[in-house]
Amino acid sequence: NQQSQSNNTKRVTATELDISGDIDIDGTSNLDVVDIDGAVDMASTLTLAGNADFNGDLDVEGTTKIDAVDINRENKRNTKYLP
Repeated sequence: NQQSQSNNTKRVTATELDISGDIDIDGTSNLDVVDIDGAVDMASTLTLAGNADFNGDLDVEGTTKIDAVDINRENKRNTKYLP
């Protein structure tokens, strides 16, 4: 099992990259498409320019500012109304 190391200080252009270990990027990464299989840990604010679809529960801790709410009550047996 031969391992090689390459130190590059200039731009690398490639059509494919396969990394089987950790990747540490200092700076901004402009990614056209991202598919993440696993957990995501964010230490900053997430900003979305489009819609967000949640297929599970949404758990929010802290204060939440919501401009408009549209609730579809499909499961009427467990509906709770706010005072």
